[in-house]
Amino acid sequence: MKNVAFALILGVLGAGVMSCGASTSLTNSWRDPSVTGPLEFNKVLVVMVTKDGATRRTVEDDIAQRITAKRNVEAVPSYTILMESDLRNAEHAKQIVEQAGFDGAVALRIVGVDKETTYVPGTYPSPYYNFWGYYDYAWPAVYDPGYMQTDTIVNIETMVYSIKDGKLVWTGTTETFNPSDLDDLVEGIGATVSAEMTKQGLLR
Repeated sequence: MKNVAFALILGVLGAGVMSCGASTSLTNSWRDPSVTGPLEFNKVLVVMVTKDGATRRTVEDDIAQRITAKRNVEAVPSYTILMESDLRNAEHAKQIVEQAGFDGAVALRIVGVDKETTYVPGTYPSPYYNFWGYYDYAWPAVYDPGYMQTDTIVNIETMVYSIKDGKLVWTGTTETFNPSDLDDLVEGIGATVSAEMTKQGLLR
């Protein structure tokens, strides 16, 4: 993720300036066709791929707590076992993760932050054929002018890996409109991804 995108999302969410309520939808997903039943992980590593340490810790804590609470699976934020110096050393990180007994991993990454401005047209009162009927209606209901509406759109990819099998088992990209903060963003992603994976038979 480019630094400018992180600056945009952190700035917007920090300011809390949103035009309407948040909504999250799944734009695409893929699953390993060889996985035929629910995933059976005992210990899951949660990774937020970002250079921003505060965002990484916040998202990883939130996702780990949700997995542990809803799935009865031990979920651990990666920042608690992988230091900054470990992040770019895959072999060293692999050794730490495998020695810690992780058999699954959930990784998230921001792949796009966009701002979309649209014009919301105003409304006119309906005309009446009778002048005085129109006159009586139109004055209390004069033209409502249009306005510009700016939406913030955040795209996140979520990857689910089987560490014990060394492969990707599911991936999906979500699109969230107007998240008010990181908690709001993560809540929408968690609910959407969980619902889709349950529908696909990967979660009970």
